[in-house]
Amino acid sequence: MQTVALGARLHRRSLDRDLACGVAAWRSPAHAARVAQLTSAKQRRRLAGAIDYLLWAAMAPASQRAAGSIPPCRASIEATATQFCGLAMRLRSDAPVAAAGVLRLQALLADGAGPIYTPGRLDALHGALAMAQRWLDVEE
Repeated sequence: MQTVALGARLHRRSLDRDLACGVAAWRSPAHAARVAQLTSAKQRRRLAGAIDYLLWAAMAPASQRAAGSIPPCRASIEATATQFCGLAMRLRSDAPVAAAGVLRLQALLADGAGPIYTPGRLDALHGALAMAQRWLDVEE
C-alpha cells in the first residue's frame, strides 16, 4: 500500500485533475490513495489553516504579510468571513468531505487573479464559496 500511496503522491497532478472532474476513487488504486490523502485529517487541517491565514492576511497591515504575497481583497473577505469560517469549521469537523471539493477549494484559495484577490468581484466570491460548500458534500 505504501507503494500505491507514493505513486499517488508522485502523480498527484494528473490524479487531482481526474478527481476534480469527478472521476471516481474506485477507478484505480492510485485514485483511491489520492482521495485518502486529500481527505485526510492532516490535509483538512492544513486547508482550514489556509482559510484562517487568508482571513488574517486580509486584515493585517502590509508590513506583517509575507513579502511579495498578493493581498486578498479586504472588503470581499470581510463580507464573506462567515462563509469562510463555515468552510474552515466543516474541514475541521469529523464529517466526510469529497476530494473534488478539497481540490476546488484549494484552487480557489490559490488563484491570485480570482475573486478572493480581485476587487469588485464580491458576487463571484459569494458564488464560489457557496459552490465550495456543495463541492465538499460527499454523495451517498
